[in-house]
Amino acid sequence: MTRCSSDSASIFIDGSVGLACNEKTVKGVETIPMAIPEQRRAVWQLWIASGAAVAGLTVVLAAVRDHLLRSWLSVPEIRSFDLALQYQFYHSLGLIMCGLTARVLPSRAMNIVGFLFILGIVGFSGGLYLKIVIPNLTIGWMIPVGATLWVIAWVLFAILAVIQRGENAS
Repeated sequence: MTRCSSDSASIFIDGSVGLACNEKTVKGVETIPMAIPEQRRAVWQLWIASGAAVAGLTVVLAAVRDHLLRSWLSVPEIRSFDLALQYQFYHSLGLIMCGLTARVLPSRAMNIVGFLFILGIVGFSGGLYLKIVIPNLTIGWMIPVGATLWVIAWVLFAILAVIQRGENAS
């Protein structure tokens, strides 16, 4: 079996299909699936790394809340902080799933899902954190916007999984 690091297929004058490998052309080589392009490889790794970083940040914030802020926060503020932590962690796992899915089913639209997850984390969890730290700040609109971005991300993720699966099944 011939391995080729290029993902570009060539159609020859006689109508046959082959791959261009290191300036040589291999006719009649069937390679399904082709290698993952370097740009897409870096993107799926970015989503996994981002998810892991956000999960780590969640653990740090939970420790800060338990050890430093417990006596300073009221019960409703603690509940809001815990809600922000909980959903931040869920969506860090969503980012990791986004990266793993993008590795197996490469799609540029999966980048949109990743960005929506991150924007949702900043909007929802970040909005709750800011509301606790600076109660007089009028950023209440950020929280529902962040939650809406998460809903859109999950729906798009599901649609992409179904579409990609359908394309790969044939």
